[in-house]
Amino acid sequence: MSDAPRPPTPVSDDNDISALKAMLEQPDWQYVDFAGERERIAALQRWPLLAEIAQLLPRQEPTP
Repeated sequence: MSDAPRPPTPVSDDNDISALKAMLEQPDWQYVDFAGERERIAALQRWPLLAEIAQLLPRQEPTP
């Protein structure tokens, strides 16, 4: 038997969120990716042309 650490098991965020919703019996709750939203805002601030293009496109809501 080896004492070497095993690599982490890949985990899907969708499965984790779905499991949490089921456990809490709240299937209608919407997951909000705050880190992703902060990254999007930072990117729009860094690249003004991207911000202008983003204003022209309709904002897509995340799918449940």
